[in-house]
Amino acid sequence: MKGTSMKGEDEELGAYWKVIKQAESSSNWARAAMAYNDLGNTQQDCCEFSKAVASYNRAVALARKVSDWDTVTKAYYNEGNAQQKQSNFVEAVKSYMNAIGFYKKIVNQGIGAMVYNNMGNSYQKLQRYSEALESYKKAIILGTKTSNRGTVATAYYNAGSAYNDMRKYKKAVSNYLKAINFGLDIEDYNTVTETYYNLGNTFDDIDWPEQSVKAYQMAIRYGKKISDWPTVAKSYSNIGKVFLDLEDHRESMEAYLEAIKLCKYLPDGGEPLFPVVTVMICISGIVSMGNREGNEVDRFVKQLREIYKKCAHHSHSLMFNASFRNIVLKIIIPMEDFIEIDLNDESIKLKS
Repeated sequence: MKGTSMKGEDEELGAYWKVIKQAESSSNWARAAMAYNDLGNTQQDCCEFSKAVASYNRAVALARKVSDWDTVTKAYYNEGNAQQKQSNFVEAVKSYMNAIGFYKKIVNQGIGAMVYNNMGNSYQKLQRYSEALESYKKAIILGTKTSNRGTVATAYYNAGSAYNDMRKYKKAVSNYLKAINFGLDIEDYNTVTETYYNLGNTFDDIDWPEQSVKAYQMAIRYGKKISDWPTVAKSYSNIGKVFLDLEDHRESMEAYLEAIKLCKYLPDGGEPLFPVVTVMICISGIVSMGNREGNEVDRFVKQLREIYKKCAHHSHSLMFNASFRNIVLKIIIPMEDFIEIDLNDESIKLKS
């Protein structure tokens, strides 16, 4: 975080405390409650989740004094969000349930759809899928009733994710497609991109490569529209995997090369995508060459070894090592006619 942003957040926090002090000294509980809720939101943005929860609790207590159900509902909802970000999903469900108990008393009932949607997410994290799906259903119904189409799109996406986790792929695909339609209708390209990407994963899980590639291509199309380079890069990488499984090594290498070009745009420098994709490019090259000239194969093998050495110290080395071993076992070992593999030190070299 840049120094200027930190300074701005400190000033914002100080401003809220000033308002709170003035409001409490004059017994203006409604104003103090709203300030505590806003303070909690800023603390949550700063990842100070425990402080945020304390602020929301104070907001609820003061708002209930003056029957300010709007602030009570918002504070409980925001508290659930903070607890969810802490992976405290049981407590998050309790907070969302509290919000549901009050949202019907307020004019803007659109927040109810968001509460049900986020509560569904907590249930899903707890693997309580039937409750998650029931929450998403209520979010869709309420969101449709209140014209909250953004939440409807998100709820359909989340329902698709839950069905995918349950291996009910037909229902997963159905909900993903509904999420895409709603997302396109309101030009919510973030939801559209993410949904197409996950739809591609689902098609890959059920061994439907043609549809999987089409879904990833759509994720790339809309991801580029919003500069979502991580999803675009992952989509290219997954297309590479699909073609590699189909033994279409030319298409595989082209997709992997597109993925690796994008690594420089990613926040973490492409880890762990960069090392794994680079290795996959090398693998595709080795396999596609077959019995070509030895010096060409040697070049790819040397590149593979150098990449492996370079990535051994990376923070994602365990993930990389696991991927490397799987690649060796699945693809390289059958090519023992011209290379040697030592799984103890995970090295590869040409046979003399």
